[in-house]
Parts: sequence; structure tokens; C-alpha cells
Amino acid sequence: TCTKCATGRFQDEKGQASCTACVAGKYGDAEEQTTDTCKPCGKGKYSSAQGATVESQCNSCSPGKYSAQTAQTSASVCISCLGGTFAASGGLSECTACGAGKASSAGSSVCVACLPGEKLVGSTCEVCNEGRYSGIGATTCATCERGRFQNAKGQASCTACVAGKYSDVAEQTTDTCEPCGE
Repeated sequence: TCTKCATGRFQDEKGQASCTACVAGKYGDAEEQTTDTCKPCGKGKYSSAQGATVESQCNSCSPGKYSAQTAQTSASVCISCLGGTFAASGGLSECTACGAGKASSAGSSVCVACLPGEKLVGSTCEVCNEGRYSGIGATTCATCERGRFQNAKGQASCTACVAGKYSDVAEQTTDTCEPCGE
């Protein structure tokens, strides 16, 4: 008697002793297939297994990565999202652009507002220089006002001159505060 081909396998020729397994990157979810009806793993997925029987045997690209191709056989086809985009979950076919005021680095699964002491430039956060500062989510670094200074990069505020001293120059990178006249 003839044996039926199991799921994940097919035989398109009569009189054969065995069935052919679905190739890597595909799966077969029906029995007794007489033609190659194996289905491709979808976009954002891959499988190195031969003879896969259900779609859940296709692995998903990791969060922060995507693949726009079907029937892929390894994780090497998963491409990291570019800076300024993200893939929040696995198995995606494309990355999503970060919303206004948010940034991400390459391969990110989230976008974030720039931290205090940083500013948003394009799709990345850049550190504020000495003599400047910023709050969370800033798009520019503000200049330290007269009477204040900042000698370090990436700061959220400037340091005020101590009591009894002043400075009438803005954007100072060192303590140039002078004693008040009598």
C-alpha cells in the first residue's frame, strides 16, 4: 500500500519510495500533497528547518530589525533599522519613522526623546557643548545666560556665579565671575 505524505512533505511523481520535504524558508501545512504547495515564511520571518509543518516554525526577525523578503532561510536576512526609525516587535517587514522630537540609533526597537544636555539633530541626539545646556526632548542647546557658566558638555543647566560675584558675558565655559564692586 502507498503511504500518504505527511505535512511538511510532498511527492509530485508516481512510484516514489519517499516524500520530499519542504525546503528551508517554507512550510507545508497539509497532508497528501502531490505538488510542491509549500508556503513561504512571510516577510520579517525566516526558517532554516526543512520539512516545517506550520507557520509558527518560521522565526521572526528580532525587534529593531526587519525583512521585506519572503521564504528566507536565516537571520542574516534581517536588516537593522536605520537611525531615526524603529521596529517595536519582531517579525516586521519594515521599520517605522520616529515621531516628532524623538530619536533612535540604528537597530532600535524604540524611539526616545533626547536626554537633558542633548539636542535632536535630524534623527539623532547630540551632546550640548560647554557654555550651553538643554532640557529633555530639546531641539536646540540654550546659551548660558550672563551670570552663569557651564564647563562640561551634556549638561541640563548652567552654574550661577556665587553670591558677591557677577559676569556680564553669556555662554561662558569657565568660571569667569568677578567680584562685585563696592
